[in-house]
Amino acid sequence: MKNKLIYSNYDRETGISFIKIRNKYGTFEARAKLCEEDRDIESRFLGCEIALCKAEIKTFKTVLKDLDIQIHTLRNFEKTLKSLKEYNKDSLENRRLRRRIHELEAEKADIKCKIILIEDYCKNATNNRREFLKKINHGENC
Repeated sequence: MKNKLIYSNYDRETGISFIKIRNKYGTFEARAKLCEEDRDIESRFLGCEIALCKAEIKTFKTVLKDLDIQIHTLRNFEKTLKSLKEYNKDSLENRRLRRRIHELEAEKADIKCKIILIEDYCKNATNNRREFLKKINHGENC
């Protein structure tokens, strides 16, 4: 999914990063606030990156809602077909319908996994930056 960056800003005084992105699912905004204990590793890039992660999570949650609607609709359609007298579960059309439902459910599981990965990345981003700066400042070897 392609995101277009609309606006990005970091306010040094308040420690708030703000980002606005647009993609085919809409426009999404997110903020990230700098914690006081992280003031020593302050970075406008890291703050905006965390805000971007939050905006991407909002995007994925919108995609999940769309997928839920599609799955629900197709399942209802399948129930309607099953109630017909002439229903044949082995017909090409019904097999394709069940396959499509299965594909959408797999896509939904994949997106949930992506959300978890992004959340983990955001949680570890500050600690990773702290370790990185520590290695650079103390001249540690690779």
